[in-house]
Amino acid sequence: MKKRFYLATLLLLASCTSQTNPSSWNDFFTLSDQTIQTVELPSELESFDINEVVEVIDKGVRTHLGYEAAVRGNHASIRIRFRLGVSATLITHFEVMSHQEHSGFGVILIQALNSSIVGLEPSLSAIELALQSTAVPSTALTETYEGMVPAIDAMLLHANAQFE
Repeated sequence: MKKRFYLATLLLLASCTSQTNPSSWNDFFTLSDQTIQTVELPSELESFDINEVVEVIDKGVRTHLGYEAAVRGNHASIRIRFRLGVSATLITHFEVMSHQEHSGFGVILIQALNSSIVGLEPSLSAIELALQSTAVPSTALTETYEGMVPAIDAMLLHANAQFE
């Protein structure tokens, strides 16, 4: 009997943790009538700690792609969980959902990304250029940067290929 209880509990927990709440993507994109669909996660994105890709469909046309990642932060065990939304021509949304970074370079970078990348063309060079005019020092190649920026670059490269 105990084995069944543990198995049922394990299955319940596994189903709860692996499912994304679709309304959270609606809230992220501030959508009402559009459809959100999960996209099969390409293996090349998994290697950047990207764990989910969704597409926004409006009247049968893909208008946005959304990405969620949980990348390494200050230490290997600390994760920065964030989402990025992209249209064919713009970075439309960015949100850091959780982090445990120090108040130093990590938080400075997160704040700079929060305030600088929405509205940019979807390219790493545009982000790097925007970061130059923020409080992010040019030497801020921290663990936060090394976790977030390669994941963002992979997201943008994937999105650009999907909108071609």
